[in-house]
Amino acid sequence: MKKYIVCQVLLLSGMLFSAGLFADTKIGIGSRVASFIAVGISGSSNSINTISIPVKIDKKILIEPEIIYINSDNEDSDGDITKDKVHGISVGIFKYTRSRMLINTYLGARVSYMKTEDEYIDASGTFSSKNDETVKGISPLIGAEYELNDYFSLAAEIGISYFKSEESESTNTDSRLMVRMLF
Repeated sequence: MKKYIVCQVLLLSGMLFSAGLFADTKIGIGSRVASFIAVGISGSSNSINTISIPVKIDKKILIEPEIIYINSDNEDSDGDITKDKVHGISVGIFKYTRSRMLINTYLGARVSYMKTEDEYIDASGTFSSKNDETVKGISPLIGAEYELNDYFSLAAEIGISYFKSEESESTNTDSRLMVRMLF
């Protein structure tokens, strides 16, 4: 966890430094409002939490580091319990491709690094298993952002995510709704 915090601090420091190099740079805070994929975790009670630090440079480039936390506790009809936790970081780099009125489209990718914990407990309590993994991923994305004003926007992204761990690989579609507030 310390590595994640150090990486975020270094990334934020670099962005703050670069903000002084460009005339029209805005830094803010954002969050994922909804997401329709959770790193291969399925179930109806997924809780996906992200906090992002969007940096918009000259309305041409968007750099967006993100802290990820996913928590899922599911119990099936037999009483078997599955618990999944994911925490990590991702960084998205996007180029704005088009601007019409208040809607901007962008193209780019997110790179992710996550730690996962999966736990299974059967209904009788006689069998349980636990698995911890490191997952790396890349997600080419296209997005559209609606600017309510110069400081607040709503965004939607869609793309394909590729994740690889020590034990498996997966490819999924990825879509999300996000809120960004810039200062």
